Amino acid sequence: MADSEGFVLQPTAAKASFQNGMVERPNRTLARIMACLLTNAGLGPEYWSWALIHAVYLKNRLPHKATGETPYYSWSGKKPSAKHLRIFGCPVIVKLP
Repeated sequence: MADSEGFVLQPTAAKASFQNGMVERPNRTLARIMACLLTNAGLGPEYWSWALIHAVYLKNRLPHKATGETPYYSWSGKKPSAKHLRIFGCPVIVKLP
């Protein structure tokens, strides 16, 4: 399937992430954002999945260095808004109807 779509598969050695730098760099960037979010909020590692979702959401709304556009704009054609964003880990009140 990958061949028909124009992808070239290149195997790497197990436990050798340095051989896969193009993928590891974005993963490392997200890991750093996650660590900052968790530390700033005073939350433990059990919230890493929520921090990852938040980190990806933020990253998709920041301008990309190569294009100058946000991935959100490239995908949807709409300018992203930050009006709805809240601080990660802040206390909230849920009102039930």
